[in-house]
Amino acid sequence: MQNEFGAELKGIMDKQRCSMGQLARKSGAAQPFVSEVIAGKKRPSYDMAQRWLDVLNVQTDDRTKLLRLLGIAYLPEQLREDFLHLLSEYL
Repeated sequence: MQNEFGAELKGIMDKQRCSMGQLARKSGAAQPFVSEVIAGKKRPSYDMAQRWLDVLNVQTDDRTKLLRLLGIAYLPEQLREDFLHLLSEYL
């Protein structure tokens, strides 16, 4: 699945003519890390994947599909913050 994420991400980048270096600069990631994710060698965190999808203006349906390839459920930001807040109260 991880390699599928990299292939899908690369496809979106190609359509938008966004290089790995551009994605890295705009998201605050290291370019070698972007390359390793695309190659399926590494996995991005939820936050990094979200930043990349934000930079690429990926809409909700496609975003959900891509995050699922990483085994991550997409939660809108406010819902995620509420969940983390509730979780922290019980830990």
